[in-house]
Amino acid sequence: MKRLLFLSIFAALINSAEVDWKNTEISFQDLSQSISPINSLIDLSARAAVNSFSLEDALEKMPADDLKHVIANYWYQFNKDKLSKIASQKYKITPEHTLYDYTDCIQSVAISGDKIVARYFDKSAIIWDLNTGKKLHALNGHNGRIISVAISGDKVVTGSYDKTAIIWDLNTGKKLNTLNGHTELISSVAISGDKVVTGSWDNSAIIWDLNTGTKLHTLNGHTDCIRSVAISGDKVVTGSSDNSAIVWDLNTGARLHTFKGHTRAIKSVAISGDKVVTESKYNSVIIWDLNTDAKLHTFNGHTDLISSVAVSGDKVVTGSSDKGAIIWDLNSGAKLHTLNGHTDYIKSIVISGGKIVTGSEDKTAIIWDLNTGDKLHTLKDHIETIISVAISGDKVVTGSWDKRAIIWNLTQPIKKLLSNETGVITFDSLIEIDKKLHAYIQPIQPAPQGHAPTCALL
Repeated sequence: MKRLLFLSIFAALINSAEVDWKNTEISFQDLSQSISPINSLIDLSARAAVNSFSLEDALEKMPADDLKHVIANYWYQFNKDKLSKIASQKYKITPEHTLYDYTDCIQSVAISGDKIVARYFDKSAIIWDLNTGKKLHALNGHNGRIISVAISGDKVVTGSYDKTAIIWDLNTGKKLNTLNGHTELISSVAISGDKVVTGSWDNSAIIWDLNTGTKLHTLNGHTDCIRSVAISGDKVVTGSSDNSAIVWDLNTGARLHTFKGHTRAIKSVAISGDKVVTESKYNSVIIWDLNTDAKLHTFNGHTDLISSVAVSGDKVVTGSSDKGAIIWDLNSGAKLHTLNGHTDYIKSIVISGGKIVTGSEDKTAIIWDLNTGDKLHTLKDHIETIISVAISGDKVVTGSWDKRAIIWNLTQPIKKLLSNETGVITFDSLIEIDKKLHAYIQPIQPAPQGHAPTCALL
């Protein structure tokens, strides 16, 4: 029986075409011996489909020429402290699906579960399948351009220039209710539980029942148009062109607090925990206490207009016309990291799962690490401005003025390898190649005690 000791694969040996791999017994007598940096890397070719075998099965079943691509994970466990980690950003992420319907420019994209809702400039919205890229339903019913979209559970709400909002079934695309009550365009919609809030240029916001479409409360208090609404728990926040934001009780419609501190129109509002983030039209972001009217922090750091803001947990990210983005600490107001990488205005920001995605007028989107500010990937395929970005798990969706939305998969494929290409990996992760020559990141896990190690055939 072969001695199934684990592999020390040296670069010179790997690249030797004269080794009879099938009849060669490869042994590693000293698992703790040192290795030079050059031997911490393996050149892999885009030849073989991926399967998992025990090492013994691999030696029996693999084509002779592919044995050089066996990596034993036990070897890794003994040598991982000597191996440098390869950065995932070295691998190009290519589009998984392109969503194109010959309509108008895309204005926004949003993800809910396995579905995408894309808002277009031509009065319509389309529901797409996140996994397949298939068009599921067209939401046609407004007489004016859709300005805002919100999704919750199995329902979608759209607000329009036609002064109405429509509630749709996300799964069927069916129109459920039309919300009539505003006298000017609806600029913003938000959903929480069984309630919808619409903000309008008629200076008011309305709270509706999501299931019946019944008007519950009208929120009057602003002296100019409402540009943004947000909901958290039992509170609603509205931001207005009157330079103020107001906190309301979602259940009663009562006015609770007014935030005054901006000198220009408030473009957007967001809530995280007990804090409110307001963004003004010109280079101003303020953090407020949701439960009082106290101003906590003002963010100053950009050299041009702030174009977008996103909040997640204890972090805020601002994007600017100065081409940069900044990560801030929500609690202390401290600047944590500056994100430089775009060559034109940042138009959209989203945060999820420890990642930031920024979309820009430079036609690219960049994925960043929320905690370190490191640049992870650049997504390139659009030919016009990326106006909106969304992220859910390992999927990113970008919407552009080139009339396309693109679904990107952050884990697979990492790269499409051509038949004559090689890649470089280390022993802390494998790049597996499937039959379509897509490369997949696969972390190496130690084999259970008493079992043969599993190996990747590359």
